[in-house]
Amino acid sequence: MPKRKIKEPVRLREKEISGGKYSLYLDYYSKGKRAYEFLKLYVWQKPKNEMERQHNRELYALGNSIKSQRIADIQKGKFGMSIRKKGAVKFIPYFSKLAASKEGSNWNSWATTRKYLILYAGEKFTFADIDKKFVRGFRDMLTTQPVGRREKLLSDSSAGTYFGKFKAAMHQAQVDEIIVRNPCIGIKGVPRSESKREYLTIEEMQRLAATECDMPLLRRAFLFSCLTGMRVGDIRNLTWGSVRFDGENAAIHFRQKKTKGSEVLPINEDALELMGEPGSFDEKVFANFENSTWDNISLKRWVMRAGITKNITFHSARHTYATMLLTQDVDIFTVSKLLGHRNLETTKIYAKIIDKKKNQAVERLPKLMGGENEEL
Repeated sequence: MPKRKIKEPVRLREKEISGGKYSLYLDYYSKGKRAYEFLKLYVWQKPKNEMERQHNRELYALGNSIKSQRIADIQKGKFGMSIRKKGAVKFIPYFSKLAASKEGSNWNSWATTRKYLILYAGEKFTFADIDKKFVRGFRDMLTTQPVGRREKLLSDSSAGTYFGKFKAAMHQAQVDEIIVRNPCIGIKGVPRSESKREYLTIEEMQRLAATECDMPLLRRAFLFSCLTGMRVGDIRNLTWGSVRFDGENAAIHFRQKKTKGSEVLPINEDALELMGEPGSFDEKVFANFENSTWDNISLKRWVMRAGITKNITFHSARHTYATMLLTQDVDIFTVSKLLGHRNLETTKIYAKIIDKKKNQAVERLPKLMGGENEEL
């Protein structure tokens, strides 16, 4: 007599949604009643590359892990679920789900953090395996061990970024009630040494503007950033529909790609002139500007041609904008608002640069007193 197949009380199922994806959900069936729980996990119907296939594998694994936990809770008469038992959920699939929700350059940091977590503890560890010793060990690996293809130590900034992403995932897990206590609480992050922020003086910027550049589009975009402080990603996305006029005054209304903050940025006549002839509402102001490797090489050639020996990158234009405002005695609160900073402490870094310049200027004053016992 064939064995009777026991029907699982919980099944992982797929619901077709737009964008060529499935939404994963749990189908509960108990005592003749059916219920559903959508997991907010989205997989590709037809993955086209290894990245999409890996994404699917990890989210299916996370879905099955949640399903197994729900079955265990039902069997113990705890359909409401015990939060402590959720710790059996595997961490890497959960982290991958968070990483998949990130956009732009921020996604790269999450993806790299995932790579280092796997290097540290493999792919199968669960939330229950993460204690304070685990957290400190991961931080120490990032700060003391050569990692990556080049087997080099990470910079303090990079190590701090990756450790921060791990801590953010643990915080979200506590919000999602996967863990009761967050073992990251009370453990300090990676101390970050202040990085050198290269910028142009007003005289250097004027000299650069008067120097011929091999790529006129790069020249316009860089000088525009010097006069507005806009990041390269925001400049690439800038459309003419973002420009608003109030009499003779112009301002750019945009959402920062990095912070997602909605900004209103006043611009002067020089910045407006660098934008060129107005186009249609959806037309990009700096169309075809990519900031590629070739652009970066051209930028360095242009800077050298202007007789400037500083290590200038495109982001140096944003530093130039900040320091230029502060040297013109614009208060730090206004500068912070113009830069779109969410924290005034971030802007204070530029104030330190200005203070250093002031100290250097004072030290250049001529010495008037010749001896130690001069009468006053």
